[in-house]
Amino acid sequence: MDYTSIIVSLSCICVIVSKDIDRHPNWKLLPKECGRARETQFRIFGGQEAELGQFPWLVRIKAYSGSLGGYNCGGGLISTSHVLTAAHCGENVTIKSVRIGEYDLRTYLDCDDFGCAPPYQDIDILWYKGHPDWNIRTLQNDVALIKLKNEAILNAYVQPLCLPGRNNFFKSYSLNGDVQLAGWGHSDAARPGEKIPDILQFVNLKVQNLDFCKTYYKSKDTELLNDRQLCIGMKDGHDTCDGDSGGPVMKELKVDEIYRYYIMGVVSYGYPNCGEAPAIYTNVRYFLNWILDTL
Repeated sequence: MDYTSIIVSLSCICVIVSKDIDRHPNWKLLPKECGRARETQFRIFGGQEAELGQFPWLVRIKAYSGSLGGYNCGGGLISTSHVLTAAHCGENVTIKSVRIGEYDLRTYLDCDDFGCAPPYQDIDILWYKGHPDWNIRTLQNDVALIKLKNEAILNAYVQPLCLPGRNNFFKSYSLNGDVQLAGWGHSDAARPGEKIPDILQFVNLKVQNLDFCKTYYKSKDTELLNDRQLCIGMKDGHDTCDGDSGGPVMKELKVDEIYRYYIMGVVSYGYPNCGEAPAIYTNVRYFLNWILDTL
């Protein structure tokens, strides 16, 4: 996965969501303060490597198949106790724990010119719930929620990502501009055995019309592709890849005069060779009621 910056304009995607979502009682379970990343003096927008604390809601998910365990997916922390990820991340494995506050896989303490972050937090999960309509054949409704046994300890390097829909969100909603994705996935799926990057990577990508994705995914029942999904990326080497599954699609928006990052999508599936086609992402807006009901 090539993470060179691409500066693009995103077409607006209009989605119909219940007007009553803002009145859902379970918003009280989510923090009002969210989507605010640590400020750094020399942030490079669109760079290959993320800066320490740039995406403090990124989560690594550890799952086991029998006695073998590893970090097979990512996710987004949406409260001190909840992680949003993809349903396929729990397929044929048992999710045991998450790691929050990771940056450089080689080090226990991560530091930059401004100081060191606290150690990452490994937290066991209480439960994992995939969407009840998740379909492994069509890959529809690819979204899941994880509840942690213990709350994450928030600091400058561990913060929740905002869930879209609260307060005046829909008055400010737009996908014009850039969306961002981050992870430690393989940089090129076409190179077997390639080592994943040690440092968290990120990329800016363009949202495409779903019809654009249908030309690439003819074997995935593309007649079922709908507005519950997002088509993101271009045939130019920019993409998410193996190991990025379940990670958040992030968008910085100004709501009520404050800029915050919101989770707009979840990494679902892509082309066999990363970067050769756009990928499919779960559109979080369509699953707000289920997410809030499940908290």
